[in-house]
Amino acid sequence: MDTLEIQPASVQVGRPSARSRVRAPTRGGRPLRSILVGAFLGAALVNNPVRGLSVTSAYDSLQRSARLISDPVTVRVRIDTRYADDSSSMDALGRYIKALPPLRITVGPEDTLSGLIVRTYGFGPKDSPKAYSLIERTIVDWNELPSPSRISAGTILVPGLPRRAWTRPNPAKILNAVPKLVIGSTKVVGESITLFEYNEFAASRPAAQSADVVFALPRTGVKALEDSNVGFAVLSAPLQIDLSQGTSANVASDDDLEVVQTFAKSRQAIRPAMLYVLDTGWPTRDDMRDAIEYMNTVINDIRSAMGLPTVVIAVPSSFTDPYPHCSTIKRALSAFATVGVSGVDTVFLPLSRDQSADGLIREVLTLANLFDAVPRAIIAHPSEVQTDAQKASDLVMQGIQQTITAEYFNTDQRLIDAYNMVLQNHAERVSQYFVENYSWVVKDSALHVISFSQPRGLFVCASGNRRKDLHDDPVDFASRAYRDHQYVAVAFGNSAGEPECDSSFFNITLHPDAALVSYDGQIDDTCGSSFAAPRVAWLLALIDSRRPAGFSPLERIDDINDRLRRARKGPLGRLDLRSLFH
Repeated sequence: MDTLEIQPASVQVGRPSARSRVRAPTRGGRPLRSILVGAFLGAALVNNPVRGLSVTSAYDSLQRSARLISDPVTVRVRIDTRYADDSSSMDALGRYIKALPPLRITVGPEDTLSGLIVRTYGFGPKDSPKAYSLIERTIVDWNELPSPSRISAGTILVPGLPRRAWTRPNPAKILNAVPKLVIGSTKVVGESITLFEYNEFAASRPAAQSADVVFALPRTGVKALEDSNVGFAVLSAPLQIDLSQGTSANVASDDDLEVVQTFAKSRQAIRPAMLYVLDTGWPTRDDMRDAIEYMNTVINDIRSAMGLPTVVIAVPSSFTDPYPHCSTIKRALSAFATVGVSGVDTVFLPLSRDQSADGLIREVLTLANLFDAVPRAIIAHPSEVQTDAQKASDLVMQGIQQTITAEYFNTDQRLIDAYNMVLQNHAERVSQYFVENYSWVVKDSALHVISFSQPRGLFVCASGNRRKDLHDDPVDFASRAYRDHQYVAVAFGNSAGEPECDSSFFNITLHPDAALVSYDGQIDDTCGSSFAAPRVAWLLALIDSRRPAGFSPLERIDDINDRLRRARKGPLGRLDLRSLFH
């Protein structure tokens, strides 16, 4: 998916400062120039494997070091470690070399370059001549060596690749299809990001055909990873959620409620449609209990299919009132509840640790991490993989705010991705579609988000209440509607098609193909696109509940977009429900 541009972080991934530059071997007593490499210009990975270090200890080191990076993101890059000589493998190897941080290794007085390559990567020129030659040329170029045979004692930069896998894996051992784990730790040196530990686990599985390399980098480096076209997942990316809202506007009309009731009664509900509200927490004790019981079923059905033991997410014994934003969303939806329509089940899912939500959040994150680490067809999870999934969850948990006291709070993109991964997997298993509601915005986030080839979800996103044009002042996730038909942007517009309540807005005449609409967002004396969006989400879920069989996931997305384009009126795209349900 595309990402939004953001301002550079205070710590740049670029040319090292004069004080921090890596010193390559000298030529005639003169230091060679600093090395600038691929997407991680000036970054370096020091070959410092710690034998016997546990996954837990490696994650603790990674976590401590990530705190020193401004706006850090932790990623997992998937590497095919066969390093074969065919054209496809060579193309991939070139991308890996550009995408991964370089590795700094020590050169002894008796070392040769060929010996260092064998020692570092586990193969020589007779094993994979083309792959070996590419690595050798890269080392020579990066360090300005006069020739492969002329190398001096000191330190040099080499590609940050894991060791090569055994070339003849036993096909009966399914764990060979499970990637090995490599964890690197980072530090800031001047203007450079340096990975100073490189811990490779699963040494007992040398025939594993791939490896997952985990490390932290500034958020600005994620775009470079996307451009390098390597497979990767974002394991942690802190976000600040903006819940701000306005103060006045109009209410949903009785005419609209009558249209909803007429449509619902004219068509029998074929299946329950799910509306997931990702927000501050649970409006009521019943919402908390229903959500945890529902997610217990979802998570354990998936875990059972993956060959994992079941878990029990306990319902907290006490209930604390949430920050009121989620409660106001529930009130926004109550208008439709009064018309007695069935077929839409609403589940509130927390983006904060408020209301004792830790148990649910941790299990969702852990399951998503296992999705990333193990191919779906494999029902086997080595101990280091399970520990990795748990520690990666803990890494995210520490950045998620525990108590919300203001209209801004901290969460993590990984939690949003994790919900989507779990809900997509569940929807595939039960042949169901779902709608997610995001009644908040994230400014200048440049998120790299997961996507699915057959998406079961639709994301309905508030435009925010900044009185800005989304085209000129983009926010996540609403601005994604300009480029991705899975996203619907919702502004708060009155019956005259004008923005109300400081709602951000758009001009649909400039973006006729995008799913940009407006609707009422008034709740008593509170208003905003935050409360227009869940109403639109509920209406689209109602359509799903009555959708005939035979729609593929992509056809369903196209149908919803066609309905929205047909039903909007005026430059702000005010929804006409008669046209929407027609």
